[in-house]
Amino acid sequence: MREIEQGSGLGEVYVHELVSAQRRLLAQVLLAMALFPGSVPLLLWALPGLRELHLAGFAATWIIVGGLTYPMIVGACVYFVRASERLEAQLGREVDERQPLEEGR
Repeated sequence: MREIEQGSGLGEVYVHELVSAQRRLLAQVLLAMALFPGSVPLLLWALPGLRELHLAGFAATWIIVGGLTYPMIVGACVYFVRASERLEAQLGREVDERQPLEEGR
């Protein structure tokens, strides 16, 4: 981690690699989050009777939007944070493994 703390060229490469990996992860999470809520209008179009369906006094459309979308968003956020932490930990291990090699030179 010394390379990162000192702002060396190698440290910059590690940080750039981490940021790139986190951006790819973010793109994947955003795509997954967009697909589900974006598919709700298609679902309502394909199954027009769903608009008229009520469960426990609530319209099925609200149950789909509120009951499924918001928990999915929370789950996606939790997944992103945990995966991002794993990426950071992996970077830390790689830097720590490389340091003894650099010190031996």
